Amino acid sequence: MAAAKAKRMATTDKLLIGLGVVVGVSLWRINNKVDAEVTGVKTAVNKIMTEDINPASSKNFINRGVSALGAKITGKPGWSLGGQIYDWMH
Repeated sequence: MAAAKAKRMATTDKLLIGLGVVVGVSLWRINNKVDAEVTGVKTAVNKIMTEDINPASSKNFINRGVSALGAKITGKPGWSLGGQIYDWMH
């Protein structure tokens, strides 16, 4: 009886160790995936803040829209509002 009980306990111990490893690896993978997603969100927010809504950037969405509209109206592909203002002033 004692040998059978010891064998069951050894099997149970192996199962618990295996379960612990599976849980540990799963948590590690989830953590890495969350870190990657958070990094992706940070990168997207950084791009929006530095390019899309930054008034000093030539890549902001208002400048891109005005430049595209001005280029379409004037027929000059490199047209920009800043360049046009400069031309008017000089």
